[in-house]
Amino acid sequence: MRNKLFFNKGANEAQKPSNMELLRKSITEFCHAIAIDSDDANAAIKTILWDYDIDPALYWKFEPICTFEASGTNEMAHNLKHNRLFGKNGILLEHTVNKSTSSISDIFEIYELWLLEDMSLAVTFACQMSVTDGEQTERVIYRYPVEDGFKHFYDVDVEHFADEIGVRIYATRHIL
Repeated sequence: MRNKLFFNKGANEAQKPSNMELLRKSITEFCHAIAIDSDDANAAIKTILWDYDIDPALYWKFEPICTFEASGTNEMAHNLKHNRLFGKNGILLEHTVNKSTSSISDIFEIYELWLLEDMSLAVTFACQMSVTDGEQTERVIYRYPVEDGFKHFYDVDVEHFADEIGVRIYATRHIL
């Protein structure tokens, strides 16, 4: 007798979309949000060679997204991450610089677009400060989630963004 756990999949499990299908849905939604018009978004999305044999959750490096991060190149530097956001790991797909200043340190206000492990997208606002002294660097980032954050990516070129996603999928295919 076959084990039902492994061989008899229920109707809900059989219809569950693949992670690549979920990724395509999220990327399509984002492209339509940032494109000048729907035709531009559709044209950009059509250039991506979606490979449904690849599971991004298995091959892409998802890392914790934290409210606070401190890191440095010196062995004595603090390497800290605190307060995970979203309850899932993510991979940074895009960022836009809102403001920046530079004198003793470099300070950036940025919006970040994250792909989460469930193939949904999330946006954070981050303030990053970096200090460099010769070859030594220290960096601190504070971030928080932003609701309805796609609007902060209006200056992202939808074709370039789609190309980057396509390259990421293509590169994954060629490491298998």
